[in-house]
Amino acid sequence: MMMEKKKKKHELTAFVFWLVQNANNNILATNPLRHVVWKIFWFMYQPICMDFTQQRLQKGHTSGVTSVAFHPSLPLLATGSADKSTILYDISTSPPTVKFNLKHHTAWVMSVAFHPSLPLLATGSDDKSTIIYDISTSPPTVKFNLKHHTYRVWFVAFHQTLPILATGSYDNSTIIYDISTSPPTIKYNLKHHTNTVFSVAFHLSLPLLATGSDDKSTILYDISTSPPTVKHKLKHHTGWVYSVAFHPSLPLLITGSEDKSTIIYDISNISTSSPTVKYHLKHHTSAVWSVAFHPSLPLFATGSWDKSTIIYDISISPPTVKHHLKHHTDTIFSVAFHPSLPLLATGSYDNSTILYNLDKM
Repeated sequence: MMMEKKKKKHELTAFVFWLVQNANNNILATNPLRHVVWKIFWFMYQPICMDFTQQRLQKGHTSGVTSVAFHPSLPLLATGSADKSTILYDISTSPPTVKFNLKHHTAWVMSVAFHPSLPLLATGSDDKSTIIYDISTSPPTVKFNLKHHTYRVWFVAFHQTLPILATGSYDNSTIIYDISTSPPTIKYNLKHHTNTVFSVAFHLSLPLLATGSDDKSTILYDISTSPPTVKHKLKHHTGWVYSVAFHPSLPLLITGSEDKSTIIYDISNISTSSPTVKYHLKHHTSAVWSVAFHPSLPLFATGSWDKSTIIYDISISPPTVKHHLKHHTDTIFSVAFHPSLPLLATGSYDNSTILYNLDKM
């Protein structure tokens, strides 16, 4: 009897999810009804989908996972890999299942990013290109293949509200594309770093772009000017700056470095003065590859060459180690929190992606 009930629940779950996925597919990211249906579905069936503490995604990549990103409103997780592919997982199933395996790059996929409101996925690759996929089609189709960098594209990031995409490259430059044109056009090509640009991040509400580089510096650009101007150049790390991230609501910027440390900057007076080092955290034993703030909880995560992920509690001063996760067997290249669900994803060179349920930790 219990098995029958469980089966019916799963059948209804599958049907509702199918309905959401196929309702008015051409306006996938702008259909309000779709989002309402999805929220009702998730409210009712979250206990089924989230009945785990941690799970390693199976049937995935055949080489290292370099980047992970959650879709802001759909039950999708994107992962990029050294096997040259990008996988889209359906996270409404438990465990998540491979929905699409995209193989349009000819070298490592270094970075993946969903657009916050449009049905777009961007991927940056070692093949020097950036692909923008249309995810309103099944399977996703290549909308644009941008080839303006001369070396590896390390990182891609969409702006939350403006029609722009930023890419950081091994050619020492950051390109800002205007995605309101078809194909996207280069709006600005920023060349203020003297070495590889590993990471780029837009601020949610302020006209700021942060870039982290092999030249050991972090640059904050004012993107309200044309072209963007260097507002501040931060040089507090003694090694390469691999990752940068703004907090969505607090005046904080976080950076992770080859020097094994994570710096949290106070940017509350950024209009009049340079950001100040609020905390300098040194809990990893090797390079910090990736950093990410939780959008609503007082948490941030770091992934490291030491094979571990640290989740810090920033409600305490200084931040304290809440969890030190050691479930990967190789370098952790990427960490990402889900924008609304209690999920953390980590991607590792051990070829795997792990999903953690923060509510059960």
